[in-house]
Amino acid sequence: MRRKGGSKKASGGGRGRARTGDGPGPATEAAIEKAGRELDGALQRNQDPDALRAGPAGRAFDELDEALRGEVKKGAPPMARVSRGYALILRGEYRKGLAAFTKAARLEPEMAMAHAGRGHALLWLGQHGRAYAAFTRAARLEPGMARAHAGRGEALQGMGNYKRAAAAFGRAASLAPGDAGMQYSRGEALYALGRTQEALESYDRAASLEPNVGSVHSARGRALLDMGRHDEALAALDEAARLEPGSADVHVGRGMALEKLGRLGEAADALAEAARLEPGIKDIAGIRDGLRRAARE
Repeated sequence: MRRKGGSKKASGGGRGRARTGDGPGPATEAAIEKAGRELDGALQRNQDPDALRAGPAGRAFDELDEALRGEVKKGAPPMARVSRGYALILRGEYRKGLAAFTKAARLEPEMAMAHAGRGHALLWLGQHGRAYAAFTRAARLEPGMARAHAGRGEALQGMGNYKRAAAAFGRAASLAPGDAGMQYSRGEALYALGRTQEALESYDRAASLEPNVGSVHSARGRALLDMGRHDEALAALDEAARLEPGSADVHVGRGMALEKLGRLGEAADALAEAARLEPGIKDIAGIRDGLRRAARE
């Protein structure tokens, strides 16, 4: 799911101005809470969608979906439909999830979570303009919903508007200062704008909040390489490789840092590992062989 950043986190934020008494029953409420805890943990570990669905979060959402299905058939209240929408998204059923959120929004037009849910589903479907409109509606209904502002940022990034995306992520991060994913996403938008020092500051904050996510250390390494801080870049990329040994990009980055430091044999080994993990990387074999020749000379 990241994306890439961001993460498309399904929990967080409030419920908007839902009508009193519209919540799910007690058993379903318990299932919602369990699924939310599992999903939060999975997203903080930056799991990809397939791994997330196969793990405890996926099982918890299967249980939630079963509990909600009966309520929806009985004419469930909007919040139950929102919860089921997230369960469907987690299972990869994005169009069905969108339908659940849309129905909830029609039943309760002022429920911010329903519009935010529509935004998440639309992001997964690649409809960035419609996602931006949905998240903007959610943010207007509930200005303090950090996820709505982060969603606006993700949609804007998808449309190539990195300047406004960085501002949206900045707003989200100010509302949820303890959320590593929002700091990381803000860094990605700033990096795309060439504002490398500011991007590094965001990556550093993300790493301090969630030190066990390889993509954050990889991003730090990339920024440090651009800034010519090669020793620090290698340390960051080594940590990324420890956390995500299967990432070819991380090993390419390590190779670049090692080459800059004059450690040509080690650089060739790093590129060889990248080529093993992803044989289709363009020109990598030639670069690797060139480094090995230079190291022998």
